Amino acid sequence: MISVEKIFGNIFNSPLITPDRLLLGAKDHLARLMKGNSNHEFDTQILVLTTAIAVLEGDVSNVDTTLNLQSSQTDDVDVVTYNFHNTLSTLSGVIANSLGGVGIQVTKKCIRTG
Repeated sequence: MISVEKIFGNIFNSPLITPDRLLLGAKDHLARLMKGNSNHEFDTQILVLTTAIAVLEGDVSNVDTTLNLQSSQTDDVDVVTYNFHNTLSTLSGVIANSLGGVGIQVTKKCIRTG
């Protein structure tokens, strides 16, 4: 049954939706719009979404670069290891999708959960 929260709530208000996952979802949505745009019905939406994706990609890249520079300049080995583990945990869904999905053998060997 559909709840009132699902209809009127903010479905994106979750800590599980990281900027990386939002970017991945936006790119997937854009690809679907472009595939179904044979009669140019969605040209305006595609233009707006393409611009927004470019901005989000820049933001995600800048955050990653800034974190890498900070870690290499100031952190000791334990902190770098801790940050690396947390970053991989955060990006595990993005990495798994890049490798073909969570259930495939390569992903199971490369990404441990927990």
